[in-house]
Amino acid sequence: MQRNKNFYRYELLKLAELYGDKPLVFSGIYKHADDSNWVTLSTIKLFASAPTKMLCSHINLERAEVDLYLKLSAKENQRKIYFLGIIKSYQHYGTARGGISLIRLENDLVPIWISKTSVEENQEIAKRIESSLPA
Repeated sequence: MQRNKNFYRYELLKLAELYGDKPLVFSGIYKHADDSNWVTLSTIKLFASAPTKMLCSHINLERAEVDLYLKLSAKENQRKIYFLGIIKSYQHYGTARGGISLIRLENDLVPIWISKTSVEENQEIAKRIESSLPA
């Protein structure tokens, strides 16, 4: 089956070439699905002070891992979520495909959160998390 280029998440793979395995803060829109082992986030962007382009249409994070920090339900459907992750690549029918893995922090900071009311609040949380990471 022919797949569009966004299916392979080439923008994520390009970003991985720039940042390697450095943790980055991303944003996405939560898409609720009942009884799923996955948390789907759509419209994935790199969180920055300036608007950025969409990196891929969606990613899936393991629900068990997300649930350690944040319990998402139907009432959070369509809410913006921010999360700390590392870009990964994996093989999908012989072709490299980009993805993102949630990062576990070794402090009390939570690597995934529902968007706050102001951009400044979200930026402050992201800065606090990024400054706590080892150099």
